Amino acid sequence: MKIASLQLEWYFISDLHLTANKEFDRAKVAEVKYENLTVDMECAAEKDDQRKWQVTLKLKHQGTADANSPYSFSLEMVGFMQVAKSYPEPQVERLVRTNGPSMLFGVAREVLRDLTARGPHVTVFLPSVSFYESPHAGPPAASVPAAASSPAA
Repeated sequence: MKIASLQLEWYFISDLHLTANKEFDRAKVAEVKYENLTVDMECAAEKDDQRKWQVTLKLKHQGTADANSPYSFSLEMVGFMQVAKSYPEPQVERLVRTNGPSMLFGVAREVLRDLTARGPHVTVFLPSVSFYESPHAGPPAASVPAAASSPAA
């Protein structure tokens, strides 16, 4: 094991909304359709130090009328990252854009799991996701829909 080249120094939740669906039917399968989940991210290096970055992650899920979705939610997190001095300069931005949002997404998964576990309906587990973009795919997408479904219990 070794220390990662990207460290999450600290983070905070800047916005959080969770609404229990009053129409949710416990007798039916809970559906959290991830085509209704939007994930936006912003990454910016500090002007004075290109190895210090601020990463903002925004998640939003709004269930549709035909889905038996237990909750709607939105969450915004801001994280402050530090890249190791030994990490190659040309690859710093790619490291941050791939791993920074992944770190924050892991925290967001736990926040939402914890909140929904204390709610009136089933616990929501967001899928694991990858923010990896092929170097040949062009610039990263501004909004990425998640493509997996969640266990409902």
